[in-house]
Amino acid sequence: MLTMRGGGGGGGGVGEGGGGGREEPVSADRRLRVAKLQNLSHLFENEFVDTVGRVISAIHVKENRWQPFPSKSDRSGTWKNITKVVSDLENANIQILECMEKKVGCGDKTAFWWENWSGHGKLKEMFPQIFKIEKEKHCLVKDRIKQSGGSRTYIWKWRKDNLSAEEEIERACCELILEDASIAESKDKWEWKLEPQGEFSVKSIRRLWEGANLPELQYKHWWNNWVPLKVNFLGWRAVLNRLPSKTELLKRQVILSSYTCGRRKLAHTYSYIAHGQKEVWRGVERWCGIEMDNISSVEQLLTGTNQQHQTAKNKKIANAVFLVVLWSIWKARNDQNFNGKLVPPWRLIEEIKSQAYLWIKNRGSAGLTSWDTWSKFPFIVRKNPGTG
Repeated sequence: MLTMRGGGGGGGGVGEGGGGGREEPVSADRRLRVAKLQNLSHLFENEFVDTVGRVISAIHVKENRWQPFPSKSDRSGTWKNITKVVSDLENANIQILECMEKKVGCGDKTAFWWENWSGHGKLKEMFPQIFKIEKEKHCLVKDRIKQSGGSRTYIWKWRKDNLSAEEEIERACCELILEDASIAESKDKWEWKLEPQGEFSVKSIRRLWEGANLPELQYKHWWNNWVPLKVNFLGWRAVLNRLPSKTELLKRQVILSSYTCGRRKLAHTYSYIAHGQKEVWRGVERWCGIEMDNISSVEQLLTGTNQQHQTAKNKKIANAVFLVVLWSIWKARNDQNFNGKLVPPWRLIEEIKSQAYLWIKNRGSAGLTSWDTWSKFPFIVRKNPGTG
């Protein structure tokens, strides 16, 4: 049977280099059902699996219909919850059976007529005449084929004693193509094709779901732990144009009584951040010694400038500083629009310097020296070995 193991990375933790814009693929209820799948793994690892399989078959399997995950609609319980997970995945364009491959051994868990275990197709579709007269349509491979040494014996159970000419031809053809089918002494087992070890993992399902249902984002957000998480999220949302600006609200068909807040209209995210606060940015340019005239997006602001600094610490300091700039500008914008408070550019620059200094010094390992040195130039300068 298919063995299962833990998800290993199924959580949505935040870390450096994580792909921005990806939400949880399943709800808490769906995750609970997946957890039930994992709990059942203990049953698949011992002899109880045969008993469980027989009970599920007796309750849910229909006489003239075969399903890989049979479930009656009028029944409730853990098994129905598990099959509901399979249905949810199918609705998300994930065919669970395509992720699984059955390795046939002695045929103790493989349906003779309903599964493509021979590699030629389903026998019930290839030989419909003899399938009609089959007594036990849900029989297993081991019920119809007996392997002893190099010889193979077929045990048929028909509804009538004498077969017609057409039925005899189908039976002979069936036995002919099955001569090449591999039968071994080992038990049948399922292998999970998404993992090299062949074991089921929730992580692989998550990756598959995200690939099928979420757009691939080129931007990889740098989650900087030297500033608070709320500041990181603001920068991430700004890159994705998901801040509540007028343009983005209209795109999402959010209807407000007025798009004017206070005295100013809600502007496009980058237009306001870059052009609405030019004096602030000029002050940041002079403070950091970085030319920003060629920067045309928030993404370039947070990623393009990283390459202008030689050391890893200076890269992280630059990223943290610009996140603080975004945070401070957006906060000042909201204070002006909603509270009528106007912060002068010079004061906003000083707030950016002090706030960035406090966060980076107390949260990071940049090794900042004094406030006087920081307020003049934020980056760490390596001393020339030849100087004192």
